[in-house]
Amino acid sequence: ARVRALLEACASHLQHENEFIHPAIEERMPGAAIAAADDHVDHVAQLESLASKWRPRLLRHAISLRDRLDELAVTDRLAGSKYVFVLTGWVRRRDLDRTREELARASKEVEVVELELTPEDAARAPISRENLRPVRPFEFLMSVLTPPRYGTIDPTPIIAVGFPLFFGLILGDVGYGLVLFALAAWVVWRRRRPEWAVQIGRIMLVASASAVAFGFAFGEFFGTLGERFGMHPLVVDRTTAIVPVLLFSIALGAAQVLLGLVLGIVNAWLERERKEMVEKAAMIVALAAVFGLIGIVARMLPAELTTPSIALLAIALAVLIYTIGIIGPLEVFGVVGNILSYSRLMAIGLSSVILAKVANDLGGMVGNAVLGVIVAALLHALNIALGALSPSIQSARLHYVEFFGKFYKTGGKEFRPFRVSDSPG
Repeated sequence: ARVRALLEACASHLQHENEFIHPAIEERMPGAAIAAADDHVDHVAQLESLASKWRPRLLRHAISLRDRLDELAVTDRLAGSKYVFVLTGWVRRRDLDRTREELARASKEVEVVELELTPEDAARAPISRENLRPVRPFEFLMSVLTPPRYGTIDPTPIIAVGFPLFFGLILGDVGYGLVLFALAAWVVWRRRRPEWAVQIGRIMLVASASAVAFGFAFGEFFGTLGERFGMHPLVVDRTTAIVPVLLFSIALGAAQVLLGLVLGIVNAWLERERKEMVEKAAMIVALAAVFGLIGIVARMLPAELTTPSIALLAIALAVLIYTIGIIGPLEVFGVVGNILSYSRLMAIGLSSVILAKVANDLGGMVGNAVLGVIVAALLHALNIALGALSPSIQSARLHYVEFFGKFYKTGGKEFRPFRVSDSPG
């Protein structure tokens, strides 16, 4: 305090002697502060007035200039002479007749010719996704990847089924699912929200509904809280039936990876890649032989299948060595590892159940009822946050890495039709 008083005294002395005001003292002068605030308010008001007056006009000019630049870019594709010109471009097949009609309405001297698609054209052709309305939100999950090559399979409908399925299997709680459903509904239907938030919200609506369905199957409502209200598993209690849930998760993985290999065969056929078709088919045979041998060792299959399984595996490995080289046998083990990665569906889901049980137990151990409810609510809130994030990441990872790697052909580009931009009003 003495040091502060001394500094203020020195500042006051310097003010009178040298006719300047110390900033710290000036800030504490009410008149100067009010005057500065008034100036700031006037300045902001002037800026707002200028913005309201000029912003729409400047936006219109910016959009007009952008459209003009697009027109100039299109003229690079023009070839012509004094009396004729030729313009090439891409049109959706379903829009071809409409394009002809519109151009004929503009001029009777315009001729539209559909060119035959050569392999070179197909390599640079854009793609246009045309999915059913319930599937469209899941295009957001595909937007993080390079678009699929023209003429190959778009996996958006598959991820629209697989993502909610895996999400629900991991979370699998009625209470958590209802909370996430309510949050997703609020995001979708509230005003002034970005488009990406709407897409995520719509995805979460489906995923959280799946979590509610699996929650009834597992008999979980905020963990073990449902037991106190007489809730019981409709299918299985995953806290005790760990092995069945694990086997179910691996079976889902095997089904999806095999589907990926089948789609890989289809893509290879569409692109006339015969060697790749043979490779994918040999991989399917090798996997069938490997899992057949595992079933024989586990005494789930008869021992009489041992010799046929070994023979099939040997033939498949020979074909893989011929198609992709000496690493062919290693690729088989890699694909088996991809399938085993789906065990995380069980493991991460079980960790969520345990955390929910801990939240309920800790809440009950607290002597004060109100404090116990607060503790349990905080832990459940943490688990809900993890329940929204972790299943989303793991479900997306299983699709991107384990599944898409078997068939997804990158290198495409989105179809962006040439059009005049909408005016801001």
